[in-house]
Amino acid sequence: MPRASEHISSTVNKRILLGDSGTGKTTALWSLVAHDFKLRIYNYDNLLEPLITKVRMECPEKLDNIEFMT
Repeated sequence: MPRASEHISSTVNKRILLGDSGTGKTTALWSLVAHDFKLRIYNYDNLLEPLITKVRMECPEKLDNIEFMT
């Protein structure tokens, strides 16, 4: 059985971005993508286009940092 001293901690951060419709929550996420964060998004309202467009314009090489499930 492994000991606690052998445990490797994870660096996963879980966050919820909450706000009223149209306040820029989705497009605000592009800055996280630009800083190499990997996003996993539950896309309940099918409005990822602003985020994808912004990432394509600002840092297209990091587009694969976004994973989503509609």
